Amino acid sequence: MSSVRQCAICGTDEAETWTPVVLLETLRMRCTVLNDADVPPIPAGLYWLCPPCESWRPEARTAPLPARVMATVNATAALIEKPDTRHLFHTEQVGAYRHFARQLQAINYQKGKP
Repeated sequence: MSSVRQCAICGTDEAETWTPVVLLETLRMRCTVLNDADVPPIPAGLYWLCPPCESWRPEARTAPLPARVMATVNATAALIEKPDTRHLFHTEQVGAYRHFARQLQAINYQKGKP
């Protein structure tokens, strides 16, 4: 198992500091735009956030997504040929990131004791 931490939201592993958060229940989502495709569930447990994603998390309902996350969403949506489908996919992905971030709970974490 790798000891390298990775941000649960943007995926970076290049942070000076990390904030522990917990997902209390397994999160299941669907991608309705692409033939109602199943998305692998996100298991409950301990996750880590980089500073930009942690500062965004409390305002995830309305604040703009962190730049790294938005770049990923834009790049993925750009692969879809039909403009209407691309727009719907983009909207759905932004919503999924917002929903995931809002489910993460800040915790007081001590090594060995979540």
